[in-house]
Amino acid sequence: RSVGAAVRRQADGMLREALRSLNQPSLTTALQVFFSLGCLRDKVEEAVAAAAASLGTDVSDALTNIDARAARGGRAGWVAALWGQVEAVGELLLGAATRLCLLTRVLSKRRDPLTHTLFASLLTGQGASLLTSQGADPRAGEEDS
Repeated sequence: RSVGAAVRRQADGMLREALRSLNQPSLTTALQVFFSLGCLRDKVEEAVAAAAASLGTDVSDALTNIDARAARGGRAGWVAALWGQVEAVGELLLGAATRLCLLTRVLSKRRDPLTHTLFASLLTGQGASLLTSQGADPRAGEEDS
């Protein structure tokens, strides 16, 4: 039992780090572990929810701090601070989208080597998950797996 918990913790850390660093091999390994433990769907939904929550917090923080930085520079300072933060928000959005695209790509192409089950196929049914409802087709990439 403690071995299973240790494996889960290690795979959780690997998943977070792989998404942060856009490391596809590590992401694939973490997803394979979760598939083997029977909790792939839950872990993917947790990762997507965590990414959305983090992005929401980061964007909110970026946009609420404009007044504090711009107070010293008058209107011109406020406009400069606004555009600087809009650029920062754009970078945040790009990073989040890139991480979710990587996750979608791996799920859409990866199959379990023993059962040949496509990982994305586990995210359908029981109501579409957040990831698959955004356009990931579980049949995509079947021919090159």
